[in-house]
Amino acid sequence: MKQIILKKGYTLEVVSWENDGDDYNTIRLTVDSKEKAIALRDLCNLSSRESCHNGGLGNLNNSTEEYDKLMVDFIKEHPILKFEKNEYKTQNEFLDTFMNWNFKLFGSSEWYVSRVCESVKVFYSEEDIYAETIE
Repeated sequence: MKQIILKKGYTLEVVSWENDGDDYNTIRLTVDSKEKAIALRDLCNLSSRESCHNGGLGNLNNSTEEYDKLMVDFIKEHPILKFEKNEYKTQNEFLDTFMNWNFKLFGSSEWYVSRVCESVKVFYSEEDIYAETIE
């Protein structure tokens, strides 16, 4: 039996944690363009270990106007991440988009706005890659 191990396209592999390095999680997300993959890598960097001590989002307990602005501005600067082609009209539409990508990349957190990004890698594959499953 064969199983897909890497999908065609650009795959981000994101390792994250919350609290004091508890609850590690690894998520793989595949997107269709290099530009989107780079934008998502940059989004991950907003929650990196380094940034969570310097105004980033990792382990952030409560969102504030300052952090909301950071998230809104990020989506405005990376329109490739918008889920719909029409123009966003409210701040909440930008925040929802940011948080939807955040959830897709890191998963959910019970206590924090965002988990901490330990690492993010981007892989490219021209076709789906399969491996044989040994049972």
